[in-house]
Amino acid sequence: MYALIPLPFLFASLYFLLRAETAQPRDVRAVRLWKPAATALVIAMCLLAFLGRNAPVYTGLIALGLVFCFAGDVYLIDGDRPEIFARGLASFLLGHIVFIGALTQIQSLRGMALNLERELIVGAVLALIVLLLYVYMRPRLGGMRGPVLIYMVVIALMAHRAVVAVDLASAFPSQAALAAVGAILFLVSDMMLALNRFVFPSSSPGASGDRQDTIWVLTTYYAAITFIALSCSLA
Repeated sequence: MYALIPLPFLFASLYFLLRAETAQPRDVRAVRLWKPAATALVIAMCLLAFLGRNAPVYTGLIALGLVFCFAGDVYLIDGDRPEIFARGLASFLLGHIVFIGALTQIQSLRGMALNLERELIVGAVLALIVLLLYVYMRPRLGGMRGPVLIYMVVIALMAHRAVVAVDLASAFPSQAALAAVGAILFLVSDMMLALNRFVFPSSSPGASGDRQDTIWVLTTYYAAITFIALSCSLA
């Protein structure tokens, strides 16, 4: 599978990125090199699906969504500034909207019948998670309450569209299963990022707990977009 070709280079980029992010002090210069490089390699994994002529519209939409993620990654390198963080949030929001379009399009192509019970159950679970998290964070969000709520609703909708598309009778991995795993990991990563930023901000940058949080956020995020990118090769 052509999409796996960039994988070793992605692992290497992630190693150097994590080392730079957890250095004391944070090696911003190295982060500015390795973070865009890692995301660009994930985009390359997605684009390589075109060689197999797998669902070109789905692949194109996923690639566009990953480009918005790339922009968000670049903004969040210096995301301690509120206005830069807001731009990063907007970039990822646009990416999730495009992912929703891709997932809806591929479900339509497969002619999946609407399973209302499953739609409602998955929706209720995700809505409860988002509601509880938002209520917990709300007192600490300040002027970001509106943007964060909108973002949480959109990413939950993206995860919903991915999960309900999974055919439980099909073998793993399938396109829908990879996309669903990626969507769930994306949601988990963003939940950890939000909690770290708004609820448990580190009082001593570079502390061991802060470094551990960074490792978890980045590993789940890159695993998420990698699974989503690989889903293009099985579409």
